[in-house]
Amino acid sequence: MAEKVDDFNLFVSVSREAEKSAIKELKSLLQELGDEKPSINRTIARGILTAKTHLNPLKCLKEIKKMISKDDFKYQFLLKIVPIERVVPTSLQEIQKTCKQLVDKKIKAEEKFRITLERRFAELPRDDVIKAAATDIDREVDLKDPDKIVYIQLLGDKCFISVINPEDVLSILKELEEARAKKFEEQLEYLSKKTKNA
Repeated sequence: MAEKVDDFNLFVSVSREAEKSAIKELKSLLQELGDEKPSINRTIARGILTAKTHLNPLKCLKEIKKMISKDDFKYQFLLKIVPIERVVPTSLQEIQKTCKQLVDKKIKAEEKFRITLERRFAELPRDDVIKAAATDIDREVDLKDPDKIVYIQLLGDKCFISVINPEDVLSILKELEEARAKKFEEQLEYLSKKTKNA
């Protein structure tokens, strides 16, 4: 049975049918980063966990990126981690109000933004949610290269909202691919220099 998801600050996508293993991995990872007692819960959606870390969520994700870049990331079932700032009821009024509050605090007048919306077990139409979120945002939209992302996740009767930098969304598979590509390029450059100096 799914646990309550009100008190958390990380929204985590994991391999489906491997939630139990993913919970162990995430707990081990957060403990490795210095959180002695993280709280991790299943949700009503397969492949989705919520977690409460006592660490700063953004710093936590930066440390994970460092682990990946150093080829020191040994976890298999974690796919994506997003920091969460607010949990509100799934209603257009709450979404509109919360987005305005966060945007006023976190997006400068000259900055551009994009709304990223994901929906699971929610009946609200996608267009209605985006319209409600954007209604009171007096900033320019940039879908390709925004300064900030208004991240909205609908999960049943709960809505999870953050205003974050694009790099604050941690796609572990993407980071692993980029780290491997960089390592491969470095190896090619090393071999090229070695060949020239031979």
